[in-house]
Amino acid sequence: MSGVEAKVSVVIPSYGEPRLLLHTLEKLTSTEGCDREIIVVVDEPSKEYLNKLRKYDSKIKLIVNEKRRGKVAAYKTALKIAGGDYIIFLDDDVEVKSDNFVQALVEALQEIDIVDVKKVIKRGSFLSRMVYYDYVNMNLANLLFSRFVGKCAALNGAVFAVRREALEKLGGFNHVICEDLDIGIRAYLAGLSFKFLRNVEVEVIPPSSWRSWLKQRKRWAVGAGVWLSMYWKSLVKILLTKPQAALPAILTIFPSLLTLASSLFMGEGLIRKTLFLVALYFASIL
Repeated sequence: MSGVEAKVSVVIPSYGEPRLLLHTLEKLTSTEGCDREIIVVVDEPSKEYLNKLRKYDSKIKLIVNEKRRGKVAAYKTALKIAGGDYIIFLDDDVEVKSDNFVQALVEALQEIDIVDVKKVIKRGSFLSRMVYYDYVNMNLANLLFSRFVGKCAALNGAVFAVRREALEKLGGFNHVICEDLDIGIRAYLAGLSFKFLRNVEVEVIPPSSWRSWLKQRKRWAVGAGVWLSMYWKSLVKILLTKPQAALPAILTIFPSLLTLASSLFMGEGLIRKTLFLVALYFASIL
């Protein structure tokens, strides 16, 4: 099936009033290319914001939840009505830069089960610089697995694409904190092929405050801990059998792992928080 003939579903889970969603919808609905549908599942939008989304009613499928149900629930809801042969999952804080974004992913999915893209942080503040290095590390880790293994051990869920038949083979998403890590390792164990597109780039908005950043880090730390506890035997096996990719990836993301773990023990004290941020900064640039 060619990229032009194949139908692709773009699934966007959302919450509240995200800053980039309307811009993203304008970008996706105004560019031509392969046959596509856009499904937005939004939790707890304000009436004013919902009215703005309604302007795209003729171009998107909009599902509104009055209460917050979460990302995995949004995925599952969208997949029930999605008709695409290929599924692109896109967070609401991601800015699509390229006009051929969808087409590039569909073309890659002709022969590959799962596709990831380069993600960069919108820079400008000290906080954005801190987060920037995390994304550089994650990009490099997935590039290594793409090049040397052809499978992924984990995914960054901000953006990724998958063949529908591959997702069905995995049984869809599990209700876990870090569903992207979970789907990634299960894809590896199922033998699904993987490719990282370094020439396709999206921009991610960093957390808006230190409080939201810390909340995000604690969530990631807990999720990563659950992931490690569930799949540690498989991860050790990957390290032993694919050291050319796994070992550099671990060394690359070590500062990120350190800060994730440290965030679990961060209190609200200003002195401790300041010392933590200074340590994080130097860990990120070394």
